[in-house]
Amino acid sequence: MSKKTVNSAVKRVLDEVIKIAIDKKSENIRYFSVSEKMWMTDYILIVEINNKIHGKALCAEIKDKVSKLVISLKTDDFYEDFSYAGQSDSDWIVLDLNSIVVHCITEELNDYYKLDELFEKYGPVFHS
Repeated sequence: MSKKTVNSAVKRVLDEVIKIAIDKKSENIRYFSVSEKMWMTDYILIVEINNKIHGKALCAEIKDKVSKLVISLKTDDFYEDFSYAGQSDSDWIVLDLNSIVVHCITEELNDYYKLDELFEKYGPVFHS
């Protein structure tokens, strides 16, 4: 398998999503660099949310700010209109940005599903 290079636009969007999560008081933010092992995305980002309201607000902020950033970057690494998996008012919301997949999940649900264990085998873990 050839090594896939992650470009600066992808890294810039990843940094913006992390900044938004920090600004929205999210905790235990981790991301996994999976570009060498997965064809479908470059990064998996896990952000723990406090509750449904927090998750809904975080996802709305990410969608609003990152959509504008993606348009300004003029790159095809991202979808202009991001898709959600899960309800926007649930304990686990997945945002598919194409090159980055963001899991906004409560601590309790993450403890149950153990997302970290699932993704850490695909790439290095980074904490913010």
